[in-house]
Amino acid sequence: MDKTESKIGNKYLVLQVSYSWGKTVESLYRSDNGNIMYYDKKSNSDNLIMPKDPKVGFTWYNNDKSWEYEIVDLNANLETPTKKYSQLLVMRATQIANRDSVKLREYLNYYQKGIGQIASFGNGKLMTYRL
Repeated sequence: MDKTESKIGNKYLVLQVSYSWGKTVESLYRSDNGNIMYYDKKSNSDNLIMPKDPKVGFTWYNNDKSWEYEIVDLNANLETPTKKYSQLLVMRATQIANRDSVKLREYLNYYQKGIGQIASFGNGKLMTYRL
C-alpha cells in the first residue's frame, strides 16, 4: 500500500527521492485536475510540478519564486546506464533565489508519461535515474 500524508488540507502520495550527493528525502505529490502538484516543505505550500497539458515553452514558478520551470522538449531520447528511453518530456528547473544552497542552479529533468521522472542532469552530468 502506498504511503500518504496530509498537508495544508490535501492528501499527498509520499515518494522517496535519492540525490547523487547521498541525501534521501520524502517528497509529497498529488494530482489536481490533471496537474501534478508537490508540497514544498520550506514554503509550506502546494506547488505545480507538471502541468496537465504541457507545451514547449510553458514556464511557471513555485509559490515562493525560488525556482523557475520550463518545458523544453516533448519528444526527447535518453540512454541511462540501465535503459534506453524515447518520447520523454524534458523540464528545465532553474534556481533563481539561491534558497537551496546545496543544489545546483539548473537541472534538466526527464519524464515519461504514466511513469514519472526518469532522470535528472545537473552540470551536464547524470544526477539520478530510474533503475
